[in-house]
Amino acid sequence: MMDRKRYQDKALDTLAQFADRALAVGPHQAFAERVHGEHYYRDQGLGQTPYVCLRMPTGAGKTLVAADAIPVLRNFRNPDYPLTLWLVPSTTILDQTAAALRNPQHPYRERLNAQFGIDRIRVLRLDEVTGILPQEVGAKALIVVTTTQALRIDKNKKDTRKVYAPHEDLDSTFECLPGLATMDRGPDGKILASFVNLCRAWPPLVIVDEAHNVRTSLSFDTLLRFTPAFILELTATPANDAKTGSNVLARVTARELRDSNMIKLPVVVTEYGGDWRAT
Repeated sequence: MMDRKRYQDKALDTLAQFADRALAVGPHQAFAERVHGEHYYRDQGLGQTPYVCLRMPTGAGKTLVAADAIPVLRNFRNPDYPLTLWLVPSTTILDQTAAALRNPQHPYRERLNAQFGIDRIRVLRLDEVTGILPQEVGAKALIVVTTTQALRIDKNKKDTRKVYAPHEDLDSTFECLPGLATMDRGPDGKILASFVNLCRAWPPLVIVDEAHNVRTSLSFDTLLRFTPAFILELTATPANDAKTGSNVLARVTARELRDSNMIKLPVVVTEYGGDWRAT
């Protein structure tokens, strides 16, 4: 099994400590304590849902940290086997991430198996969520991998995305879920057996890869619709806008990558015209 680097351990330890503190005092105060009041916390309308970012340079192993964050956050308002919504920026990265998490020999999956059990994890793409079984709710760690664009729709056009539509295949699963006032209902008042309603009954952990691309009000409204328990962003370039910027909880530096032998390519400096300033 792949070992974590020291800076990855440090980032995950910081995340675990913040999550514990956020449960006790709320994310606003927990964040202020963690960063010593240097930055204010932007909740983006999500209230008491923690919404924080780990800044990790390219090549730092973001996907491994994201996978290991699931067991770290498994008990944050969740059962022992949480539902995770893993958002990626493109279909190419979606294919790569889903394939790695499904491969029992891949280091990411090996680490998850060690935490949850080989038979207690299921990885799905968004078009497969109608196959979630009643016996899996709260009994398996389910990871749904999708692109951010697949969920991001206008609030007045929910029926344009299948994720908001009812599915007969989920009817039996909803029989074991609590009915909540926040759930979408049909004209007859019956709760719709949709994936978004499933998330409202089983609030997911949300992992946002390349989170600097998810900064619009529509994106924030979309996340809110799924009533997440915790949102974790990972990016090398977190947004720092005063209103829509990320709440950076921990930063990994290039020096830490160098010290961990994660920078493999040689760095070559060549004189140019004999002037060091030009070089």
